[in-house]
Amino acid sequence: MIEISEILYRWVKGLKLKQIANSLGFSKNTVKRIVRQAEDLGLSLKDTTDKVKEISAAMSVERYSHHSFHATRFIVSCKLFN
Repeated sequence: MIEISEILYRWVKGLKLKQIANSLGFSKNTVKRIVRQAEDLGLSLKDTTDKVKEISAAMSVERYSHHSFHATRFIVSCKLFN
């Protein structure tokens, strides 16, 4: 996702969480959550843009998979009750 990678690019460049949030229109807590998840996957302030691409791609896939699971579960639930 473009938003995830842009947040991470700006964080690696040294911008503060509040600056990133304000400039992209997210809450500070959303930016903080995304940065913490990226750190859990191995991203640090010393990393290059290649590492940001790798981590943001991994986070996008994980996020997509998570949403697909819930959408599938919702569809199955609807079919059970209809």
